[in-house]
Amino acid sequence: MRRARSIRYLTILLVPHFGQRTYQLKIPVALLRWLMGLGVALAASLCAFFLSYDRMKDNMAELHRLQSENAAQAQILGELSGQASVVQEQNARIDSLTADIRSLIEEDRFLPDHMKKKLLGLMGATSPPPHPDVKSGGSLQPDGRAVADLRSQLAGRGLSRGWSIASVPENVWDIVGPGDSGNRAVGGPAQANAAADSPTSMPSGQLADQGADLGGVLEEAGRCGEKAEEHLQVLQKVLAERQEMLSALPQRFPVSGRLTSRFGNRRSPFGSRIEFHSGVDLAAPRGTPVRAVAPGVVTYAAWKPGLGNTVIIDHGYGITTAYGHNSRLSVRPGQRVSAGQVVAAVGDTGRSTGDHLHFELQFYGRPCDPWPYLLQAAKR
Repeated sequence: MRRARSIRYLTILLVPHFGQRTYQLKIPVALLRWLMGLGVALAASLCAFFLSYDRMKDNMAELHRLQSENAAQAQILGELSGQASVVQEQNARIDSLTADIRSLIEEDRFLPDHMKKKLLGLMGATSPPPHPDVKSGGSLQPDGRAVADLRSQLAGRGLSRGWSIASVPENVWDIVGPGDSGNRAVGGPAQANAAADSPTSMPSGQLADQGADLGGVLEEAGRCGEKAEEHLQVLQKVLAERQEMLSALPQRFPVSGRLTSRFGNRRSPFGSRIEFHSGVDLAAPRGTPVRAVAPGVVTYAAWKPGLGNTVIIDHGYGITTAYGHNSRLSVRPGQRVSAGQVVAAVGDTGRSTGDHLHFELQFYGRPCDPWPYLLQAAKR
């Protein structure tokens, strides 16, 4: 039996008009098969292209929508970032004021220790407690629960009480980092990756609502921070003025001597009648240095009837001191002196029965007993 021969070429005869030459064209069968396969593949590709083109048009519309949402989200996050930065700067100022006030309380020389401890304890109560872990549910979620959590956390830090807003919870900056301008994803790195994988996980409308809620919380924190800052500034000013006034009170003894006569009514050393003694007498050897008890300006340095050679120093805040019966004077009017500076020497000039210093303390021209202040100064 003969084996069938495979056809390798396809012969095509081209017969022109009668009487002309006939042409014979041989086309390989393999080439025809290849061309037919190419045609089928091209037709399939065109069908796939048109189908994908329809899908691409839909995707382009979705892409434009996502770009618009991303722009809106960037704007919202940028606004929240600006608000958070303002509150953060405000908190830094409040922390600085709090530190200054604590320092002024600690340096107050006339405040009893138990009062200092109590006041410092109250100042410590304005410091923020340890921040809760907001990574496990404190970030913004589409259901809006994080906003409620943030509100409760801020309320727990005393937003309704001006002084207690010493710091805004750190989760505000975990949600919106200052200066990000919207480039930081909501809720931290984990949600940033999730947002990148699923762009539609946070619709712009929902983010806008939650952004408005969080913006309201930041505005409330800012208002409370302003009130706290105003209160702290007033307190700082009052304590600073008190500290300056305390520096005008006696800080040391004017002379090293023995108390021989107290302030108030006494029997006159020149008779039996009762007289008012406007200061205290401190006995010391003649020539013993007499020193200023606090810094101030000399307003009088001359002879004074009854007191002899007298020095009067104005310490400010209506506080003046007088040093009488001196043997000599070491300062002149208008001279500024510091605490402990020598202003005179002990003597017995004027109406005196022996060498001693007559020391007076006056508030706005009214004499008061200087002895408690001298004792307080001696304790320091």
